[in-house]
Amino acid sequence: MHTAQSSTASAPTVSVPMLDVTRENKRLEAELEAAMADVSRSGAFVHGPAVTKFEAAMAKYCGSKHAVGCASGSDAILLSLMALGPKG
Repeated sequence: MHTAQSSTASAPTVSVPMLDVTRENKRLEAELEAAMADVSRSGAFVHGPAVTKFEAAMAKYCGSKHAVGCASGSDAILLSLMALGPKG
């Protein structure tokens, strides 16, 4: 937990919690565990049915014909830049 302190002695210390994903994950725990178990049992971590389903749902959500799942945000940025073909 990070704290922000004022330069004046009379100002109180304000506690600002970092992002707590456990609260949201707890609500989805059974669904997440079932999905991870399905992928683990299938052994299809890459290009498997879960990825295909995710990409189709994401494309529909975005109103596009296609979507590509990436391993990280950095991969997503790199793929986007490669698709745009920046010159330089």
